[in-house]
Amino acid sequence: MLLIFLFFIASLTDITALLPDNIVLTQTIKGDCTGDEKEEIILVYDINSRFGTDEYRGTCVSIYEQFEGEFQEVYKTRLSADTKIRFAKILDELPPFVEIQWFHAAGGGNTYIAYDKELKRFREILNFESGGLNKEDINSDGKEEIFSFTFEPVQCNGEINEIYASFLTFFRWKKNSFESFPESPYMMRPGTTYFATSKAISTPKLLVVSQPRYPSLEFRGVEDCSFTLFAARDANKLFLLLVIKDDIIIQQGEGKDLIHGDHIVLLIDSDIANDFCKRTLDDDDIALALSPGNFHDVSPDIINLNPLSVISKNIVQNADFLFEKQTGGYKVRITIEIDREILDRRTLGFGIIIYDRDRENVHYPEFRMSWPSTINKKDPTTWGNLYLFSPNEGYHH
Repeated sequence: MLLIFLFFIASLTDITALLPDNIVLTQTIKGDCTGDEKEEIILVYDINSRFGTDEYRGTCVSIYEQFEGEFQEVYKTRLSADTKIRFAKILDELPPFVEIQWFHAAGGGNTYIAYDKELKRFREILNFESGGLNKEDINSDGKEEIFSFTFEPVQCNGEINEIYASFLTFFRWKKNSFESFPESPYMMRPGTTYFATSKAISTPKLLVVSQPRYPSLEFRGVEDCSFTLFAARDANKLFLLLVIKDDIIIQQGEGKDLIHGDHIVLLIDSDIANDFCKRTLDDDDIALALSPGNFHDVSPDIINLNPLSVISKNIVQNADFLFEKQTGGYKVRITIEIDREILDRRTLGFGIIIYDRDRENVHYPEFRMSWPSTINKKDPTTWGNLYLFSPNEGYHH
């Protein structure tokens, strides 16, 4: 181990001797970037002075390989930002990509470098102004998807500041390069995203919400109020399963009076792109309140909270829901008929709020838990995103 360390120090000394005098070395890593069982050395250095100072003149990332006992620079890029590098194992069958992460006052981005064996050189294969590549089995089919979120500012009328939108792109690796799709990335809100599986998946990916962002004095822990969500779709239906922990269930009202007791609010924005900036409910937003009843003498119920909605105008007639009591709480299965054209957009604005009432001598719920945690049911710009995989659909490398 000592000999390997001394060899690395000697190699680094040989390389730094090739660099200009006016540099500040900020990071050095070594690894087999090409899969030939030989390690390359990668350097990051600032020119003239450290990033953030008046004398700073840029940052370079250089990759060096050893040929016949001498190190040669085989790749170099120059940035005007604070920079970090790491190896990113995106595809198991390929050597690790070199990921360059760069940051400046306006944001940052990621650049990915791959080794092209045929051309015997390193090359940039992806460059994001923000975000970066993610690799995860997001639809629970046992295969990993490769995807990226990037963020771009949107100027809304009447808003002083820009609002950032999120854009989702999927990738496949084909013929030594990434193929991206769809052609126009999915536009989403910049908050959190839940990827819904297809209906056929037997081991669904669950969204678990168990802690409020701002704990209330009334909150006694996950047994008092928490929930798990599963979502899926088929051609023209949205399926939701909510499993709710609630050790005290109080509900004495039906119809518009159900809001005085334990209830659920379900929020769906069916057209994110065209009303991205709207801070009020409009005709494409679904807002429903569902009551479990009290599992004794008050029946479950559902009401429409958005009278402007064209979609949910008859939602009470077009939604099936079934509440089941279980130990420590209850679960509810919800099926909503929605036009296939809407579901095929893949992305919906989405939010869930659980209202909890534990005392008989109060007239409204004392506590709420939601996803996202900062949601405002009257302001769709605060909602999260629901991405809907079509049945048996997945994007794999």
